[in-house]
Amino acid sequence: MRLGSGRQDITPTEAIPLLGYDFRQEHALPGNSGVRDRLWLRVLALDAEDGAGLALIITCDLCIISVEHARHWRQMVAQRWQLDPARIIISCSHTHSGPWLDERGVADDVAAVLPHTDDSKPNEQRRRYTTQLDDHLLQAVARAVGLMYPVEVSSRETPLGLGYCRRVALPDQTAVAQCWNPEEYPHLQPDPQADPALTAVIFRQRNGHRCWMLWCHGAHPVVLGKTSTRVSADWPGVANAYLQDQGIEGHFLLGACGDVHPWISTAGDDDGVEIVGRSAGAVLHLLSRSGGNPHPTPALHCSMQEQELGGRSIDLSYWRIADVAIAASPTELFASLAAQLRQQHSTSPLMVATNCNGWTGYWPDADAFAQGGYEIRAALAMGRQPGDGERLIHLLSQGLQQS
Repeated sequence: MRLGSGRQDITPTEAIPLLGYDFRQEHALPGNSGVRDRLWLRVLALDAEDGAGLALIITCDLCIISVEHARHWRQMVAQRWQLDPARIIISCSHTHSGPWLDERGVADDVAAVLPHTDDSKPNEQRRRYTTQLDDHLLQAVARAVGLMYPVEVSSRETPLGLGYCRRVALPDQTAVAQCWNPEEYPHLQPDPQADPALTAVIFRQRNGHRCWMLWCHGAHPVVLGKTSTRVSADWPGVANAYLQDQGIEGHFLLGACGDVHPWISTAGDDDGVEIVGRSAGAVLHLLSRSGGNPHPTPALHCSMQEQELGGRSIDLSYWRIADVAIAASPTELFASLAAQLRQQHSTSPLMVATNCNGWTGYWPDADAFAQGGYEIRAALAMGRQPGDGERLIHLLSQGLQQS
């Protein structure tokens, strides 16, 4: 296998507002208050030399993009490099301290989650920033495919347990309370996340010193809270920076976190971001050093299916890199559903990657609909019905078996 990588700085100016919290939309001043840490668009280019061609994983320190925008990006890149669009995954980290794009295709859905978001007023700075992302993407892809190295591939998987379930059932089990922050709601006792897996694919340059890691874990990037107006990639950005200090280039895929917050969450200061991010980074570094034999002939298989489900047209990606399966969807998937999928495919490492190929809001499990709550109201507004989450898992399971 050969690998190339490229990245482009996509940090916005102070004129660009941030997306992620309704409180911020209602009360914060326009724009943002500066940069805590830089935002990046990263490209991982893979070629197994099996005749199928290049495959690209594009990860962005953005909150969301629409399914239509993701399709635009995939088609743009596919045409430029003569690729099959099914061999491109586009993922957003879902940082809640990232820029608010000028995207009409997602405006109604954002309003369902953040009712104080007003997308009716034109904003030239947002429009220009969103348009410039096309050029940033093409430049990063060009760097990735322009220089590729032979690599050895290994994989590791371990429980991490970075987060908790923010939906806490009330004593009668018929409703839930939202635990947005354990410090702010000490009377609530949230359960640990239902899917604590941390999965990593490690690529090492043959006869060289370079190392790359594709990794996936499910916990909302919301350590920085609603009162923060600074640009940040949140805890995944800190984890990637930690890896960079160890000589490893990290590429993050968001796991199932529709109902999962990190144990330090929605904080008002920066300390928590460092604690959570560096903790994840340290575990990732240990995984990279903990052995695991390289796969002698690492395979690369990529496929995609367009499906009509949950009131939307969605693109589901099914990949295998060596022994690691990747099921990617444009969802904020509840962790219990990811755990179900993992149980069905327990013989090999699995990345249940979400917020990929766009965003369509929350996909709860059927039991959660009976309990109600914030996520359920938003899911219903976006077209979900009880059972859609389980139907999605069935499709993902079928796709993985066929890939």
